Amino acid sequence: MDKVGPRYQLRRLDGGREWEAKGDSLEVVAPLRCKYIARLKDERRKALEAGHSDAAHLLTVAMCRHLRVMHP
Repeated sequence: MDKVGPRYQLRRLDGGREWEAKGDSLEVVAPLRCKYIARLKDERRKALEAGHSDAAHLLTVAMCRHLRVMHP
């Protein structure tokens, strides 16, 4: 989430309680596929195929909000 001095503030991608860790104890890993975003994309695709552009727009907004908050 952020870095304060030599420590990083961390939180799971799906939310939950924060914790801190020293930078030398962290390891870069391959990004995980977010199941929530995958579900929203699938629902958006279905809405577009059905011609429900308003619903597709709301799902796009939901994806953007999720990405901004959970995957900065």
